Amino acid sequence: MLGGSYSHNAMIFNRGSRYDYDNWAKILKDDTFAYKNMLTYFKKLENYMGDFPGRKSYRQEIFTIKGRLHFLFNYNKMSMVPRA
Repeated sequence: MLGGSYSHNAMIFNRGSRYDYDNWAKILKDDTFAYKNMLTYFKKLENYMGDFPGRKSYRQEIFTIKGRLHFLFNYNKMSMVPRA
């Protein structure tokens, strides 16, 4: 890829840790920020293009294919990569 670190960083997506969301909810005493509630919004956002061999139900519980943000898990590089 040509370009500086901005080009590279613009391609990174990370939901964050379940622990962090649950901890924020606990600190703020507001269950709105709990991971189980945030997962609804992640699912609306994401469109997972990959597959988890032998774990089809895992994909359905955690990811959807309805969102506008297309991504997949790259098993070779152990990172999320965008898909056009």
